[in-house]
Amino acid sequence: MTKTKSQGTVWVAMSWGKSTMDTSTPNGSKVERRFFRTPAQARQLAHEFTRHLPQPAKVEVGLFELLMNAVEHGNLGISASEKQKLMSEDRFVAELEARLSDPRFENRQACLEVTRTAFSVIFSIKDDGEGFDWRGYVADGGPSGASSLESGRGIMIARKVGFERVEYVDPGNQVIATALLQPED
Repeated sequence: MTKTKSQGTVWVAMSWGKSTMDTSTPNGSKVERRFFRTPAQARQLAHEFTRHLPQPAKVEVGLFELLMNAVEHGNLGISASEKQKLMSEDRFVAELEARLSDPRFENRQACLEVTRTAFSVIFSIKDDGEGFDWRGYVADGGPSGASSLESGRGIMIARKVGFERVEYVDPGNQVIATALLQPED
């Protein structure tokens, strides 16, 4: 059981897939939180929270990329260059599985907070990692030079395909992505 404090509210995570807190705000928006730590859980959450949106497939792809960044780079500490090397050696999946059970990382979780308003769905993802310098990845055009082929692909996909806005919070272990809803007539 994990206790976490956010914005003056304490909630308890008993199981990754359980809603740890469902609330409605005074302005009528609904907030839900889920904790996750594996790629399978990230996939399930991306599908669950996007299937009723106007363009579910696009937002699901973008959300999954951001959730996986939290797992791989945030909680498991796999750098972009390390991931590239592991993938070129066909060892990435094995390393991912090893780190998920490594005592240094096995208690790390990420939190997905979803806020639904009348006009948007806001996804806030926070991991237990140290963060990263995100500024070069969210500038117009994304990463420059050869590094764009090696890192930042998930952020670029989320920005170009899934969301109207993608913003990071210092120190870089939290991202907020906004999908706009089509207003009903």
